[in-house]
Amino acid sequence: MRYLIIPRVDLAALEFGGVAPQPALRTRMREKLHEFRVSHDQAHSTIKNAIERETRRLKSAGAQRILRVLASPERQMISTGITVIEADETSASNLGDELTEAVLVQDDSMNLIAPLPASGDIAAAQPTVGDGETLWHLRQIGLEAARKAGFAGTGHGVTAAVLDTGVADVPELADRVVDAQELDLDGWRTRKLDQTKDTHGHGTMVAGLIAGRTVGVAPGASLVNVIMLPGSYGTLSGYVLALEWVASQTNISVVNISAGQSGFHPNMQIMTEVLRRVHVLTVSAIGNEGKDETRSPGNYPNVISVGACNSSGGVWSRSGGGNVILEGLTVTAPKLVAPGEAVTTCTKSGEFAAWSGTSLAAPIVTGLACLLLERWPDMTLAQLEAELLDHAESLDLPKDRQGAGRVMLSPKLLS
Repeated sequence: MRYLIIPRVDLAALEFGGVAPQPALRTRMREKLHEFRVSHDQAHSTIKNAIERETRRLKSAGAQRILRVLASPERQMISTGITVIEADETSASNLGDELTEAVLVQDDSMNLIAPLPASGDIAAAQPTVGDGETLWHLRQIGLEAARKAGFAGTGHGVTAAVLDTGVADVPELADRVVDAQELDLDGWRTRKLDQTKDTHGHGTMVAGLIAGRTVGVAPGASLVNVIMLPGSYGTLSGYVLALEWVASQTNISVVNISAGQSGFHPNMQIMTEVLRRVHVLTVSAIGNEGKDETRSPGNYPNVISVGACNSSGGVWSRSGGGNVILEGLTVTAPKLVAPGEAVTTCTKSGEFAAWSGTSLAAPIVTGLACLLLERWPDMTLAQLEAELLDHAESLDLPKDRQGAGRVMLSPKLLS
């Protein structure tokens, strides 16, 4: 069985302050992290010693069981600080008893936040920007009017990673996908694909709302396809590997995640710090289970969690939200909402259809982040989050339903 050994506190998170996410700086950050892991990471040293003792015990007992380290902070897991092992239950239990500065977690599922088809509301075959009914999501966030008034922002020069089921090669996304990777969990590596693909269809819908030619918020942004949910099914270890790979790529500025585990999981919290540490914005769907239900990592304060609103100025009935107790403090999710009920996007087949879900609201926020970073590439992560949250339009609903309100195009982009 596969297990993750997660430090209770990762001091490497204290290494860097609020600076702009420039590639050269991120390279230096990773170099410093590697130095920390090798020379100063006390938690990792304790974990490594515990693994070595258990390995010796197995050998001295002549046991046939194998304790194998798949990845360690010294090499593959520089950013996360997580150790990944394969072990039987006995060895895992022995290790768990020894670990004082870390927690051992069995690998678990982390699957797609699946949207629903919008009943009786299938989009036209060739929607246009001027079609207010089909593309209401662009109108509601202020983008349609801005474009008519001359706004020319497209997200050009900004790269967003889509951690999903894949992204198909369809006309709506022609030339948008600049890299495609799939996960090899047994070999603990990512494998570059010769051609982008979608193993399910969901990732293509998400990508369309970020960078689609007609339905997208940022049609000039570049996309990186990371197949984290093959066939819509993923794992916690796959999530960690995807995060680690993204953190090593200096060109990625925003990450879109439409997957999660139901409820609050303290052991996932340190994982959500990884991309923030290298100043990459994480945008995550909050889930489709309705009021008082949330998904991790969407309910952590260090990501932009997104719920779904509708064309009538309300929140979709199945959009998640609620209050989470985190280290004695009450945290409310989602942070904001975006159009997500009966939203038109492209499909894996190259056609268009309307679907509903918070996983379709999240990429609209990701697209707006790309527009902001195109205009202000030196913007810090804190400034980027503030621009998204401060200009949200209240729907006059409780905070646990709407967060700050419906995300809107920043008026600063029009000046």
